[in-house]
Amino acid sequence: ATRIELQRFSAARGGDRVALTGPASVTIADGAAVIDGLSLAAGTGRVTVQGRAGQTLDLKIGIRALPLALARIASPGLALSGTLDGDADLHGSAERPEGRYALTVSRLVAPETRKAGLPPIDAKASGTLGDGSASLDGRVSAGRGA
Repeated sequence: ATRIELQRFSAARGGDRVALTGPASVTIADGAAVIDGLSLAAGTGRVTVQGRAGQTLDLKIGIRALPLALARIASPGLALSGTLDGDADLHGSAERPEGRYALTVSRLVAPETRKAGLPPIDAKASGTLGDGSASLDGRVSAGRGA
């Protein structure tokens, strides 16, 4: 087995920054990675990952108040605002995962929506994975009374 101890990590571009909130480890053995204590602070938000990923999955992922503006780190021209929250609990085989997920985007504004004069967009999606298929229940709203 190979164990990787992460004590510090950060990535930045301009005023945007992502950083490890504390020590984490990844143990690689038998074609799988066991992730323990991975928590990233990103602006005012946080992303956490815990569990096992390989031919079989047992993963828990959490996203709290992640600023969408951080997309600029990967794509500097992407000028989004708003936040993302979400949870995923995945298990079973990597080829046919099972589990549940929920995502919420709050007050999304993109250059295209701004140019079109649209109000900020709120969206929620949740669903399950199982038997080789996915379910999705979603809602998108914008403006007053939405």
